[in-house]
Amino acid sequence: MLIRSTPQACFVILRNGLTLELFYDEALTGTHNPTGLAHRLARRTITGSHGVWLMGEAVLFEVSAGQA
Repeated sequence: MLIRSTPQACFVILRNGLTLELFYDEALTGTHNPTGLAHRLARRTITGSHGVWLMGEAVLFEVSAGQA
């Protein structure tokens, strides 16, 4: 299994080729602070996520979750 992630996405790749690509819809709380990435990430809130399970180029299943 291989897992790669960024602040906006997570990719899980199994040995058999089955892949989950999960993307986060995010919003920053408060005002924009261009001086500190760590500060901005600490204040980040996740509003929802969506993703797909893939086998090769075929989409097997779509997932979506949100926050009320």
